[in-house]
Amino acid sequence: VITFIVMLITGLVVSTLADRLRTQMISARLREEHNQILYALNKELSKTSDSDELIKIAIKHLEEFCKCPVATFGIDQKKTVIIQARGGLAFPVGANEEGVIQWVYEHGKMAGRGTDTLPGSTGIYLPLVGTEKTVGVFGAFPGDSQLLSDPRKMHFLEMMVTQTALAIEGAQLSAAMLQAKFSLENESLKNLFLTSFSHDVPQKLTDISKMVSQLLADKEKGDEEKTQIVK
Repeated sequence: VITFIVMLITGLVVSTLADRLRTQMISARLREEHNQILYALNKELSKTSDSDELIKIAIKHLEEFCKCPVATFGIDQKKTVIIQARGGLAFPVGANEEGVIQWVYEHGKMAGRGTDTLPGSTGIYLPLVGTEKTVGVFGAFPGDSQLLSDPRKMHFLEMMVTQTALAIEGAQLSAAMLQAKFSLENESLKNLFLTSFSHDVPQKLTDISKMVSQLLADKEKGDEEKTQIVK
């Protein structure tokens, strides 16, 4: 009886340790896979500073990770939802989905299927939030996918979306800085031209006026001399 109890306890301990080890190995493998995916995403995002190109790169990696149709959305000046880029998303976005997208864009929070906010939606939507503003909305349409049932995948998806948002915001800020620099240089050239015009042209006009007056005076003097000769 004692031997049986000892063997039973030993078996239970070994089984528990084996299960724990197997779980840790699976978690380590998932972390490694996720780190490789995030590294590949960051590497490609760093190759360009164009916002449209960044969105296309992000869509490709996010769709591979989610294994379902994905898309990114924006809001124009008329508060209308526009599709910035799409992966395998073939169906149009209805009015209900547009309402969810607008809510996510305005509040900067995740909503849609599998969440506590507007869970009746077809897709799940995450805001592309940078350090200063929301640059868009990412949408995934998992269907029967197991994306929503795995908290680790959802957490990693949020990391990928955040990384994408930061890259897009950085590209937009760079473009805005270049535009501001270009406008400043144009303004400087305009001011320089106006300054040069205001200093040089009046002087030149004065010189021309003096020359014309001198020519007219010489002509009158010549006419008088001719008249005297004739007389």
